[in-house]
Amino acid sequence: MEFNLRRFIFFITGLLLLSCNNDDDIDPLKTSDLGISIEAGSATPAIGTRLVFILTATNNGPLDATEVVVKNKIPSGYSFESFDAASGDYDSTTGIWTIGELKNQESTTLNIIVIVNPTGDYNSTARISGGQADLVKTNSNASIVFSPIILTEDMLFTYKISEGNDKFVTITGLSQLWQDLNAADKLKIVVPNKIQGHSVTQIGDKAFENQNETSSITLPNSITKIGNRSFSGCSGLKNITIPEQVTFIGSYAFSNCTNLTNITISNGVLSIGEGAFEYCSALTDIIIPESVASIEDYLFAYCTNIKSVKLPANAERIGYRVFYDCSNLINVNLPATLKVIESSVFYGCTKLAEIIIPETVEEIRDYAFIGCEKVTNIKIPNNVKKIGIEVFNGCSDLTSFTIDANAHFSVIDGVLYDKEAKTLRSCPMGKTGSLVIPNSVTEIGHSAFVYCKKLTSITAPNSIVVIKPNAFRFCSGLISITIPKSVTSIGFYAFSDNTSLKSVTINSIVPPSLNIDLLPFSNCDNLNGHGAIKVPAVSVEAYKNAAGWSKYKDIISAQ
Repeated sequence: MEFNLRRFIFFITGLLLLSCNNDDDIDPLKTSDLGISIEAGSATPAIGTRLVFILTATNNGPLDATEVVVKNKIPSGYSFESFDAASGDYDSTTGIWTIGELKNQESTTLNIIVIVNPTGDYNSTARISGGQADLVKTNSNASIVFSPIILTEDMLFTYKISEGNDKFVTITGLSQLWQDLNAADKLKIVVPNKIQGHSVTQIGDKAFENQNETSSITLPNSITKIGNRSFSGCSGLKNITIPEQVTFIGSYAFSNCTNLTNITISNGVLSIGEGAFEYCSALTDIIIPESVASIEDYLFAYCTNIKSVKLPANAERIGYRVFYDCSNLINVNLPATLKVIESSVFYGCTKLAEIIIPETVEEIRDYAFIGCEKVTNIKIPNNVKKIGIEVFNGCSDLTSFTIDANAHFSVIDGVLYDKEAKTLRSCPMGKTGSLVIPNSVTEIGHSAFVYCKKLTSITAPNSIVVIKPNAFRFCSGLISITIPKSVTSIGFYAFSDNTSLKSVTINSIVPPSLNIDLLPFSNCDNLNGHGAIKVPAVSVEAYKNAAGWSKYKDIISAQ
């Protein structure tokens, strides 16, 4: 019953259509009503921009349609770029969209991407037809007409105008018109000097972030501030000049601009935020103007091809990890007014051959020069009061420290100690042969001998009480070690990763305290077999049962 009712409705509809079309020879139940619509991706396309025409073909039934085609010849006002058809194929030369079969109540779309030309016919018309009769003619044709606007620079940007009497413009991003530009026109960004009669003075936070299609950016002289991450991730950017009026460059402003080879910073800049040039891996040389008072954290971190950096002579601070992993850095000046060298500043600068620490420096923090392989000598200035842990680890060519009249540190045979030579602070990694530790020493400092692979023998006095963590770690040239009887504490991993170590003699009657989780001889692969660790005969059982030492009970024996 339901099926017959549907047929009846179609029949009545068909009769009405026949009466309207005065065609008595067509069976209304053997027709398909094909419709076409056309719309554009922009209501106000601009000359030179990309425009999308969206064609939608629909079969309103009742029959499935076959041999469906749409003709949409691109007029002279546009240049064809590409198309995307949900079904069928489009020939831009003939303007024919071949769909084929289109089932009852089914629709399909075609996107035609064009570039708007300066002149020509902008009237785009589409017509649909099929293998079945189509009694409704009013929806078989569609057209759209534009009067394209002339593109001006200010139309390419989004922006905000400040409130108050002295209005100024902040660029916040790129407009849809910019997105519609063809690839060639996106290679350059030229920021206008004024918008709506007001000066453009700021590039807002993240305004051009990840705009990787652009290779050149020109900023007007009116700019005074570049916001945080303004150009971060602009991987196609190759060069940029900072205008004279700019006083502030925000944090990570140019980070991950991996093709940036040159940047000129004007003398008016007072502040550059942290990480501003982080991961600028193509940058080779840069000059920071004298007006900048502080070099912030991560400023050039991971700039793996940078070779030379000129810092302001009077900068008061160089931040954390400023040159981290700058593996090709060979020349940098430390400001004459510097008081603190922050942690990990030159971490991984493997080609830096000379480090001149200014006389004004009072503190060198942890890991400051780790991995500076080419440095052969470091002079400790007279005013240095504090030196952190593992400051010079990885300085494989470092053979000696030198010092003049420092009140807090001393140097004996090229090795760095505190002033009274009670704590051995750092042995140069490049030191060779044997070393005799002075009788005044009571403490072997944290990582004091780490990576001293060229030392073959170390004589330690009975004055030593404490051996700090990592003290002799990675000393692969040591075959045997004697620990004085005065030692009461051995820090974690103190002798670990010494692959050549075969014998350890411990003269302490009472087993020194250990970190029971991070044992002192971890990864000493050749320290095995009964008797590898020799202790006083009266203390064998004490060692085998002591916390931490019990892990070595199978290789502990009497001297």
